Amino acid sequence: MAPTLAAWSTRPPAPQLAPFIEHYVGYRLLGSAPGLHRGLPSRHLTFIVSIGPAIDVVAQSDPGQSPRSYRCVLGGLQTSPALIAHDGDQEGVAIELTPVGFHALFDMPARALWSTSVELDDVARSV
Repeated sequence: MAPTLAAWSTRPPAPQLAPFIEHYVGYRLLGSAPGLHRGLPSRHLTFIVSIGPAIDVVAQSDPGQSPRSYRCVLGGLQTSPALIAHDGDQEGVAIELTPVGFHALFDMPARALWSTSVELDDVARSV
């Protein structure tokens, strides 16, 4: 088995974007054992663009929402974790948006995504 590569980098936004974006996170996991990642609740809405394999959410924070794979996912404010399965490889960029930033970018209130996640295309078509 090839050695595991696990890397991430967190960066703050430009000062002008600070009211809208908390930070950016680039991440890469290659050659790891398959597993589950817990997407923990936070005070931000998360916008993730997968550069590698799709983001495979196997348990949504709202148990009424079906599991789904995403290329670009928007995760709303939530009170419980989501579970993301991976085959040992994950790569992408996450943008932690403030509720004000989410509204400015997608022209909808943060409450529209309460405890749910959606594919970016689904939101983009409605804007």
